Order: sequence, then structure tokens, then C-alpha cells
Amino acid sequence: SAIGICINYSRMVRQYPEIGGSYVYTRNILGEDHAFLAVWCLILAYVSLIGANSTALSLMMRYLVGNKLQWVYMYRIAGYDVYLGEVLLAVITLVVLGFLAAYKRRIANLLRVIAAVALVVSVSVIFINVVRQNGLHFAFNPPFAEGRSKGLQILYISVIFPWLFVGFETVTHAVGESKFSVNKIFMYAGIAIVTGMLVYVMLLLIGASGAPRGYSTWSEYIVNIDNVSMDEEIPVFYNARKVMGEPGRILLIIGTFSALISSILVFYRASARVIRIVAKYKLLPERYSVVSEEGVPVKASLLVMAISLLSPFIGRTVISWNTDVSTISVAVVYAYISICTFKTEKKYSIFYFLGIAGAVFSVLVLILLLVPNVFSDSILSMESYFMLAAWSLMGIFYYLYIFSRDKENRFGKSTIMWFIMLLLLFFSTNVWSRLYTERKLIKQDDITNEAIAAALRSSSLIQFIIISFSLFIVFNLFKNVIARQKQADIIALRAQEQDRAKSIFLSNMSHDIRTPMNAITGFNLLIDKHSEEPDKVKEYTHKISLASQNLLSLLNDVLDMSKIESGKTTLDIKEVAIGLLLEEINSVISFQAKAKNQEYIVKIEEMEHDTFMGDKQRINEILMNILGNAIKYTPEGGKIEFLINESPSSSKGFQNVRFTIRDN
Repeated sequence: SAIGICINYSRMVRQYPEIGGSYVYTRNILGEDHAFLAVWCLILAYVSLIGANSTALSLMMRYLVGNKLQWVYMYRIAGYDVYLGEVLLAVITLVVLGFLAAYKRRIANLLRVIAAVALVVSVSVIFINVVRQNGLHFAFNPPFAEGRSKGLQILYISVIFPWLFVGFETVTHAVGESKFSVNKIFMYAGIAIVTGMLVYVMLLLIGASGAPRGYSTWSEYIVNIDNVSMDEEIPVFYNARKVMGEPGRILLIIGTFSALISSILVFYRASARVIRIVAKYKLLPERYSVVSEEGVPVKASLLVMAISLLSPFIGRTVISWNTDVSTISVAVVYAYISICTFKTEKKYSIFYFLGIAGAVFSVLVLILLLVPNVFSDSILSMESYFMLAAWSLMGIFYYLYIFSRDKENRFGKSTIMWFIMLLLLFFSTNVWSRLYTERKLIKQDDITNEAIAAALRSSSLIQFIIISFSLFIVFNLFKNVIARQKQADIIALRAQEQDRAKSIFLSNMSHDIRTPMNAITGFNLLIDKHSEEPDKVKEYTHKISLASQNLLSLLNDVLDMSKIESGKTTLDIKEVAIGLLLEEINSVISFQAKAKNQEYIVKIEEMEHDTFMGDKQRINEILMNILGNAIKYTPEGGKIEFLINESPSSSKGFQNVRFTIRDN
């Protein structure tokens, strides 16, 4: 299964050879909404694994030095005692490794390689010595729980085991930074998977090489595990020391610390890269996308370190619950990658079917992990369901935050993603509520109706609060989506109106431009014809100048795009000389009338004033348009009369100029 997912990743990185990994693939193929869910799950998985490895240091120190670091008792969380000494150890480790990852990239890379090699070598040396002493005789008889299906118990382990390889996909986040070709992604990721598998297998076989002394079977050992000594509590350590003595124990300690250090460094770097790409696409502040001269996203690395520093203070038990949730998160991410492969590969190709298989397997894992009683009992604890509900609610809150600030209309397009997040929230809340009620009732000696009612009330109240919050968020999402859609409709309507206004404007303007252009062309021909007659050339040149001024005004209107888009013009009211207006009009119209052998008569009657207030250009355009149509639709030899007179206004006493055009 891990190799299949690895192949899907290698196909994706070839299609999208850029920094970003899972987020970029999902974003490009399925959209921003699904990419948000994928990266939200991926960040949880990576940060949880950093926390799990940091708190594992305390467990290792308890094995090595007993209670020497258990000084200054602080509090107890979920059955785990938190001591200041152990917290300081984890904090110092996280800070040192965090600063190396942020500021000393080369040292961090070298330390990571040394730690990885030390892990493989130490485990291999111990395994070789175990085989040399005991041969290939291992206790393969697993201690199955009685009264439960052995097949289901094996399936339980099978569901969890493949996801222990989380981290091989981090190589896809290095594309664009590393020197190796994208064609080698599968090779490097495959080597990581196979190496990890061999290390796991060797450790399992070392532990299975013999039960601690005094116990004939593993079942007997597991039943009495609380009574065994610290040295015998971990079979792998016990058998390493049994075969090689103190050197075997030291080698295993080196291997364990190497595994923890290399894992923390790997997930520091992977998390920082994910945060960098998320910030680049504006899901986080842009400052987290900035890289140093060495190509390290320093601020993103420090953010990951700051978040990880919470882990030592909440204890190993709580971290284990969060790690359960990260297992679900990784299954969601792998499902997305497989769906992306399925959607982009050629139909019925081998990679097409690998995409389907990866998606089906990931969904199956999610079902087996999430749904209680698929096995004889639930894989996840009650607290893990609560953590899943809390993480889902936080994701919905953060999605609402970025959605409300989305000015580019990138989010809010996939109701399927909302459905998945709400399903995770409602389902995990419901299961947690049921398990919480069961646990509360089991603790009581006498289960009465009142006890049942009290347990149901408390769990239902929390469930009600969580669901109410989520419904409130979803309501806001839909409200914003509807508002955004209305705004988009308004913008589309305005665009249609602008296009229509533009078409009308340009259509009208093309007609208006044709009139002075025809006059200019005609007068040019007349100049050529009468080039030997200076008076006529001067007259025609003057008329060309008047027509050109008219044409220039029209062209200025065309270039004024604001008028075109709005479909409106602004009037420029000034004093207009009637004589000049008529000269400009007659110079063009008389020529066109003469060309059609028409009689064009201009009469000025009852004019007390020789000027009036108005927009000369607009009046010119209107009169030119009407007179041009009169010439166009009057047959040859017809007559066109243009009458101008002045009449008093009946309302405010102003004098009005009246233009009358008659054709026959």
C-alpha cells in the first residue's frame, strides 16, 4: 500500500514539478477548497509527529536513568505525570534542533544523515547478532486475544502499520530546491519505504527472539507487563542486551535517539516547507513564505518550533491521542493524492487503476479507524475522537477566516469539502459522546436511570455546543457564498450593460464619423479637380478644416472609454455662435446634397440673438445625423429645408433656438 501511494506521488510530481507537494497537486486538480483540507490534515500529521518524538525522549530517559529527571512535579494529564526536568529536556531538544533547521541547514542535513545511518547500522548489527546466536528461530506465534477473531486482530495491525511510513512523501516538498531530477522521486521515496520497512521488521524480530525470563509465552508476559522491571518492559531492549550484553543495549539506545532526532529534523523541514507554500498562496501571512539565502523558510521553521514546544507540556498521553488523529489525517491526504492520480492519468492505464486502488484503500482505512465495532472494539480511544472533533472544528473556523478574507473568489466552490469536514466533526463528536457516556457509567457500581440521565446530559451538552458552533460557521459560510454570488451576478449584469452601451455607442459613432469623412474625401477630390483655381482651393481647404474639427471631436469621444462603458456623455454648456455652427454644418451637408443633385435650403427666421447657450459638439452631432439621414433618404432631385428660428420659453422666460428640418 505504501509503495502504491508512493507511485501516485511520483506521477503527480512529474505533472507538477514545483514546490508544494500534496497541497499543489490537490489545488491544481481538485481546487482550493480540497487543497485546504489536504494541507490542514498534513500539517496536523507532521506537527503531531514532532510532538510524539519529543515526548518519547522522556520515556527513553525514564528507561535509561529511572526517575533522575523526574524533579519538580508539575501536574498530571490523562494519567501521565508531567515533571519539569523531562519538560526541559524535550524543550531544549526541540529548540536546538529547531534553530539548526532554521539557521544551520548544512549542519541539520549532516546530522539528519548521520542519525539515519546510525539507526540502520545499530539495528542491523543487533539483528545480525541475534540471528547468529539464535538462528532463525523467532516466536512467530502471536499472542492473540481470546474470544476475538484472529483475522480481525491481524487486520487491526494491518490498518495501522502502513501509516507508520509517514514521511516518505516529504521528498515531494523538496522539488525545485534539491538538485536531483523529478524522475528519481520514486526511487528515493521507495528506498525510504523499504529501509523503514527493514528497520521495523528487524526490530520486531529482535523483540520476538524470546520472551523475558520467567515467562513461557507472550500472552503471559503481556498480562503481567505492569509487574516486570523497566529493563524487561521493552522486549527489544531486553533481547539486545541478552544477546550482546551492554554493547547491544548501547547500540539500541543510539539507534533510538538517532531515530527520534532524524524524525524531528525531517518533520521540522517538511512542516516548514508546507507552511511556506501555504503562505505563498495566502492561507497564512506572506512573511512565512520568505526564504533565507540558503533557501530555508526561517520564519516558517520558527513557527513550527513554537507550535511544537507545546507538546512537552501536555504529556505523552495527550500526544498519543493527537497522533491517532494524525493517522486519520494522513489517510485523508493519501486519498486526495490517489484521487488526483486517478483524475489525471489516461483511462484504464496501470496508473489509473493505482489511483483508484489508493483511494479505495485510504477510504477503507478511514472507515476501519473511525467506525467503532468494525473490530471487536474501537481502535481509537474516546479522547482521540474528542481530539478529532476539536481539530475539525478548528479547521472549519480557520476556513471561515480565510474565506471571509478571500478577495479573489478562490474558496467556497466545493460543498463536498464542507461535507467531509462536517462529517468528520459530527461523527467524531457523536462517537465521543457515546464512549464518554459508557465510560462514565462503567465507573459506577450501581447504574441507575438517574446515573444514565446525568451521563447523557453532560455528554449531550458538549456535543450540542460543538455542533451549534459548527452550524453557526456553516451558516456564515453559506451566507457569504450567497452574498458573493449576488455580487458576481451584479458584476456580470454591469458588464453586460457596459458591453451593450459600448456597442450602441460605437454603432452611433461610426455613423457620425462617416459624414465628415465623406465631406473631407469629396473636398479633396474637388481640390485636385480645381487645383488651378486658388479661390476654390481656399474655400475647399477651409471646409476640410471645419469637417476635420468635427471629426476630431467625434474621435475624442470614441477615445473616452468611460463614456463608452457608461453609455453616458457629459454636456459642455457654453455660448454657441449660430453662424459658426451653421458654417460647420453647411460645409459638409451642402456638399453631400450637391452630390445627389438635391436642393439644400437654409433659412434663418425671427432671430433676435446670434448666440445661445448649449453644447456645440452635441448639437453639431445631432444636426449632422438628422441632415445626413435626410440626404440619405431623400431621392435625387429632392429638396431639404433647414429652418432656424427663436421662440420665447413659456416657463422661465428664456429664449430658445429651434431647428426644423423638412425633406420632400
